[in-house]
Order: sequence, then C-alpha cells, then structure tokens
Amino acid sequence: MRILLTGAAGAIGTFLRPVLLARYGTLRLFDRIAISDLNEGEEAILGDVADLEQISLSTDRSEERRVGKE
Repeated sequence: MRILLTGAAGAIGTFLRPVLLARYGTLRLFDRIAISDLNEGEEAILGDVADLEQISLSTDRSEERRVGKE
C-alpha cells in the first residue's frame, strides 16, 4: 500500500515519515518544499495542495509522475 503524506517537509510530516514508512513500506511525500533526504520506499512530489490538478496527479496509480518545478 502506498500512502500519500501531504506536508511531508513540515514538523508533523517529518515526525510521521518513519512511522508510516515502517508500517506501510511505501510513501509518496507531497510538499511545496523540496525533500532531499529520501529513504528507500519514499517518493517526493513537489506541489501545492491548493492545486487540485497536482493532487490528482500525485494520487494517480497508473504511472509515477512528478508535478511542479524542481
């Protein structure tokens, strides 16, 4: 199961990452701030939760996609 964690670069997201990764094995991290310290099983997507299209693309199961500027 892949979990989408919004706000992954923030204080709560940073705290939740290892807990969720240990439980579910795969995380898709979504934030407006780039996340550079990825662990195995984590994928980072740069985007804004206020943009419905970016959220839709980040939850698409057919293909892994990156949205936003890097």
